Amino acid sequence: MAGLRFAEYRARVALHCRLAYAALSILSWNTKGWGIEVREVGEELSLSRSTGGFYALCKLNSDRCEGYLTGVADILLAMGNSHIAGGICNAEYDSVNLRKVFELWVQRHPDHLQDDVAISAQTAFRELWPCT
Repeated sequence: MAGLRFAEYRARVALHCRLAYAALSILSWNTKGWGIEVREVGEELSLSRSTGGFYALCKLNSDRCEGYLTGVADILLAMGNSHIAGGICNAEYDSVNLRKVFELWVQRHPDHLQDDVAISAQTAFRELWPCT
C-alpha cells in the first residue's frame, strides 16, 4: 500500500515538473533567439516582453498572438485542474476568444502596459475564470 502511494506521489511530482518546464518554455518568449522579425510597412519593430509590446503584436499578427495566449491558458488550466495556485478553472475557450479577453483587459488596464505579458495574460484569464 505504501509503495502505491509513493508511486502516485512520484507520478504527481513528475507531472508538476513537466508542467513547470512547459510553462517556462512557453513563457520565455524571446523572438530574437528564434530569429523572428516582426515588421510593419517595412520597419522593424522592437519587441519586448511588455504587455504593450505584445498588445501591438496582437494587432499585427493575430495568429502568433492567439498561439501564445492559448499556450498560456492551457498551462493555467492545467495548473487549476491540479489545484496549483495561480491557475484558472472551469475555462472553455478558443484562441480568438483568448485574444479578445486579453485585448479588452489591456484596454481596461492601460496602467499595466509595462508589465510582463505573461503576468497580464494570467491576470486577464483569472478574472474571467477564477478558481474558487
